[in-house]
Amino acid sequence: MVRASPLWRRAGGALALAALAGAGYLWAARSARTDQSVAVPSAPVRLEARQTRLVVRHEGRPQVDLQAQRVEVSPDLMSATLEDVRRAVVFREGQEFLYVRARRIVLNRQTQNFVATGGVEVTSPKGDWLRAPELVYHNDRAVLSFPKGVEFQLGKTQARVRSLRYFVKQDVVEMEGGVDLQLDVRGQPSPTPSPTAGP
Repeated sequence: MVRASPLWRRAGGALALAALAGAGYLWAARSARTDQSVAVPSAPVRLEARQTRLVVRHEGRPQVDLQAQRVEVSPDLMSATLEDVRRAVVFREGQEFLYVRARRIVLNRQTQNFVATGGVEVTSPKGDWLRAPELVYHNDRAVLSFPKGVEFQLGKTQARVRSLRYFVKQDVVEMEGGVDLQLDVRGQPSPTPSPTAGP
């Protein structure tokens, strides 16, 4: 039996260690390549909040203060869906102007357009009210529309309309299709005959 010299033992040990390290490196590199080719894309992140209150301000003044049971933001952060909106306060010149309720509101965060659906109800501090199945707001044109019909009361006047558009900047309302209007003229001044020139 031939004994290896101490030099060979050291060199052989180093070679064995180097071979083991090389084999480990090759195995790890091959596993990493295999894992990368089978990588499963992760699901997009979903942002969701429950029992939420959101206040939108412009130059420090509140514009909208809303409370929703659930809010979800899309993975691209471009839209927000609000479920069971129990109360949304719309402000005008710093004062409460309208109160809104709806089952669902979908807001495009880039355009600020929104669609409210499901038992939409709008009331004012003066007691005026409006009910509709759907409300659509186009921010770029400042048009609020009710494409699926609306029923409302302003003061003592009640109406039911198949389609209504409100042009916010011009403060103009357009009603179309089967307008049912009820006016309560009690308490209104009666027209007086115009004075006519005598003979």
